[in-house]
Amino acid sequence: MLPRRAIEHMDTAGWQHFVDVCRPQFASCEFQSELIAACAGLDDIACAAYYHLGSHSLAWLQSPVPALNGQPPFVLLSRGAGDAVRECLWR
Repeated sequence: MLPRRAIEHMDTAGWQHFVDVCRPQFASCEFQSELIAACAGLDDIACAAYYHLGSHSLAWLQSPVPALNGQPPFVLLSRGAGDAVRECLWR
């Protein structure tokens, strides 16, 4: 389980600015639709994941992430915990 304070204090305006910075790179992603689908339809998370991980972003979604208490991001996304994944990508 992730600390509640990390999820409760999501700076949505700051996050949106970060995603806007990531979008130009995401525009060149050749597997946008697949990545968005793998991110539970959340294109902002797909955009940030691609910005950081490029062609490895789909694999990252399936991999245990220490910053997410060892859980793969797709598990959290499937449980509706998108903000936890957002915080991880934003850090």
